[in-house]
Parts: sequence; C-alpha cells; structure tokens
Amino acid sequence: MKREYLEKVYKNQRISIYEIKPFIENLKRFIVSTKYTSKILNLPEIYGTTYIENLKTGMKLILHSSFFKSMFKDVNESTTNVLVFLRGGLNFSLYELLYKEYGFKKHTVSFMTSERYKKKEHWRIKHDQYRKFVIMDNMNIFSGDVVATGTTLENGLNILKEYVEMKNIKIKKFVFFTIGSKKAEDIFIRFKKYFKDTEFYLIYLEGRFKLVENENEFRICIPETDLVRKGGLISPEFEISSYNFSNSFIERCIIYDVGARAFNYKDHIKEVINYWKSLIDLNLSFEDILYERWRYFGSDKEIMEEKKFKWRNVREDLIRKAVENYRELEHKVKNTNFKKFALHRIKKLEEEL
Repeated sequence: MKREYLEKVYKNQRISIYEIKPFIENLKRFIVSTKYTSKILNLPEIYGTTYIENLKTGMKLILHSSFFKSMFKDVNESTTNVLVFLRGGLNFSLYELLYKEYGFKKHTVSFMTSERYKKKEHWRIKHDQYRKFVIMDNMNIFSGDVVATGTTLENGLNILKEYVEMKNIKIKKFVFFTIGSKKAEDIFIRFKKYFKDTEFYLIYLEGRFKLVENENEFRICIPETDLVRKGGLISPEFEISSYNFSNSFIERCIIYDVGARAFNYKDHIKEVINYWKSLIDLNLSFEDILYERWRYFGSDKEIMEEKKFKWRNVREDLIRKAVENYRELEHKVKNTNFKKFALHRIKKLEEEL
C-alpha cells in the first residue's frame, strides 16, 4: 500500500484544509484545522457548554470556508438531511449550522440512538431501537460523531442500507465529520458497494488519530477506546499548537468520553484526574512518559525530510517550526520534575469539581 500524506488544498487565517492522498475512488478524505477544534483536543479541562461551543465554532468555520461551500454548492435545503447519532452527534450542531451558514430552512433531521458494549472480544450495539428517519430519494446526508472502533457508525450504515433498500431510494452525498480514527474510512470503503452512486466525504478534525488496539501499546490505556497522536496523521497546525501545552502529548486520549465531556462534566474530570494519578504511580521521569507517547527519531534534517513527505504544499518554515518546538519540549521535560508537574495539574483539575 502506498504511503499516505497530507496535501494542503486551502488555507486562510482561520482554517487550514488538507486532503489525504493517495486518492480513494468515491471517498474524499480531508483533515481540517481550526484554533477552536485544536484547543479542545489539547485541553481536556474544556468541557460542557464551553466544549460544545468551541466545537460548534470550529464546525462553523469549516462550513463557512469557500472550499467546502464550493464543494457542496449543488446541495439544496429540501434534499438535505442531518443524521444524528445520539448522544455524540449532537455536539456537531449540523442542523443549526446548515441554517446559519447555508441559509437552509427546509432541511430535515433523522435520529438514531446507539450505545456500544463489549461482549467477549467483540463490540456490539444496544439501545438502537429508536430510529426516526426522514430520508427520501437523492438526499444528501450530513452527519458527525466521534469514531474509535466505528461500531456506532457501522451499525448506523447497516441500518441506513436496509432502509434505502426497503424504500428503493438512493443517497446522493454522505458527508461525515469526525474526531476519529482510520476505522471511519475503513467502514466507508466497505459500505461503498452498497451505496454505489453515493459520493462519500470524510472530514477529520485536526487529524486522523491512532486507535489504541491492545493494552501493550502504552503503560496506561483503554484499548479500542483511546485515540492518540502517535501513529496518526495530523495537521501541521495541530501539532504545532500542541507544543504550547506540556500535558497535551501525554494525555491518555485525545478526546476522552465525549458524552461525559459534553453532558456530565464531573465524570469527565474525574476520569482525567485518575489518569494523571496513575501516571504519578508509574514513578517515571517526564522524559520517559513523553517518549512513550510522542518521539521524533533521527537528526533534524532527517525529520524535516520525513515531514516534507507527509505535509505537502506546506511552507518549509512551518515544518521547521514543528521540529524546533519539539526540541524545545524535549529540553523542557528533561528539566521538569514530573511528579510536581502532575500534582499541580491534578490540583487545578480538582478545582473544577
């Protein structure tokens, strides 16, 4: 398989858009960066309505960009449906934003409940009995959700497939926004054969993150739940923004439990605190903890060349900045007592409770 890379296709002061290459037939893949979405993925202490508002503002910038407005110029309000997977899909605010950014007043909403659980080695879905579809022939579907294993997305597409077959209708476009892993596109690729005339658009926020798949990948992790930077494909802007926060690269997960984070802040904050307490129990240096989750290998010149391959049509000074900021972080953690740093962070998090 050919190595993948990001090619910048659009940029202004508020948003950067990259296309994932090589091209996959009938599936356009993008990574989009904004300061609002990068902020919530760098700082798990942003929660509740503040988290939702930051995500909404980032989504507004995405839909507002001339790049996506041009891409969806043939989409009209009467043939647009927003598919919401409850609860995570609510956070993306697509119904409201299609009105505010595109002026849609006649677009409809479909709902589906979905909650995953693990039985032996396999993830399954429960509580998916509530389904309210308002989907007609040649409709364009907009949807969004966090994707780890993709169990909810796969189940939803299966139900949608059965629905369109029963109704003998076709879907024109399926546009999906996610904070997620490669599992999302793996699922869309599998389902393309059932939606032969459908154009799929997959838009990742800040990066296509790596899903932790087994307990041996990190000393502390939740397999098939945690999304991490290491092994992912992330935007230059997001990587550079992350160096402003010493905690970012060593957080257990890029997003944690999005349902709790948006709607039950105490459970979310307690989860983050417990992780940091577990880090202290490891009794490792800050450097050791960082290197487990984020590390460059090779000389600066070799790293620059690797990044020039992964980040195409990107200014060289931006790539150089990423390397320089990484070296500064290395120096900083070598001279920081991790236990003191972690205890301070835990104290600040506990104040939120």
